[in-house]
Amino acid sequence: MFHRRAAIGLLIAATAVPLSRAPSPAGALPAVNAAATTVPAVGGAPSKKGGGWEAFADGRVVPFGGAPTLGDLAGAALARPIVGIAATPSGGGYWLVASDGGVFTFGDARFHGSTGGVRLDKPVVGVASTPTGNGYWLVASDGGVFTFGDARFHGSTGGVRLARPVVGMAASGTGNGYWLVASDGGLFSFGDSRFAGSLSASGSHISGMAAAPGGVGYYLVTAAGSVVPFGIPSPSVASSTSTPMSPSALLTAALAGQKKLFGLSPNGNSKGIPTVPTIASEVSHPVQIINVFMGWNQPLPVTSLQAIAAQGAIPELTWEQWPAGGGPNQPAYADSVITSGQYDTYIRSVATAAKAWNGPILLRYGHEMNGNWYPWAASVNGNTPAAFVAAWQHVHHIFTTAGVTDVKW
Repeated sequence: MFHRRAAIGLLIAATAVPLSRAPSPAGALPAVNAAATTVPAVGGAPSKKGGGWEAFADGRVVPFGGAPTLGDLAGAALARPIVGIAATPSGGGYWLVASDGGVFTFGDARFHGSTGGVRLDKPVVGVASTPTGNGYWLVASDGGVFTFGDARFHGSTGGVRLARPVVGMAASGTGNGYWLVASDGGLFSFGDSRFAGSLSASGSHISGMAAAPGGVGYYLVTAAGSVVPFGIPSPSVASSTSTPMSPSALLTAALAGQKKLFGLSPNGNSKGIPTVPTIASEVSHPVQIINVFMGWNQPLPVTSLQAIAAQGAIPELTWEQWPAGGGPNQPAYADSVITSGQYDTYIRSVATAAKAWNGPILLRYGHEMNGNWYPWAASVNGNTPAAFVAAWQHVHHIFTTAGVTDVKW
């Protein structure tokens, strides 16, 4: 059951207040997870009970990492799109907020008011919970802040001329302050929140932000999917004992050099996926990458990808250019044949399926090419190192042309 109600509570008029803003560290950010769907994800919220939820503009909420299914607005006739999600401190519920400030509650989240019945100067773009869960803040794109329940007003940019609109907010651990972030990476701090850096000089487009566990520091999220930490004591984005991250967040953190991931290939290939939690328990470390194999002319193993993602791990797919077990002497699968275009229809079908899957995949194409035991190896079937490179680039080009962005090679 969800609730949406008209504005109840304290609405704060936007006024100019002191703020902090400073340039970011130098260096370009990797583009790692551009959306491949017409319905964009608008935010994620961790659950202290494990995993978390990802929200979409059409009201869908997708749990990951073992988080419970608590409901969403899929199929509901929404007056305005969903723009944000915030979890309750207990991890047993969440709020969804729409661009008109309508608030929807799920699980143990309680309704404390909204701007659904108020004429706004600018649309709402984000929501953040107080530490008690007995209130929340909404923020509009001009930086105007609206408080409900036990949330307190600590300032806003509502009266400030901004170079770019505000796109998100996060609260400090005490609830006595919060941060706002603009789409150009500019960071504004209020109350007891402390400025720890921004991306205003990076040229990155920012899509949102989240507070670090305990509200000490924050993460900025780029539109390309990079997750960049500021003011967090540990150099890693998350330790093995912290709140689990989604597969997409794990991958972006690893590609940004902020986290090392542990993976394995389970015995029995796809049939071994259910054994991974037991292995993780035995080695006392979460398994964050799970590898499975796919033979040539086999379709993308979507069921296996779903099973891996359900464990909060990143799927890795080893794609072998042969019918498994046929031996290396199979010239029909030589690198030159791949490059010739003979298998383009099949390759394109896998690319299309990967795009429709719309989740991260690590693609391990033509592994162990430096040996002599596979048809694509550089020393058999007339192959050369240059021929392997050409075949790899040919397959990669088909994926790129198909608009696949969540596959990493």
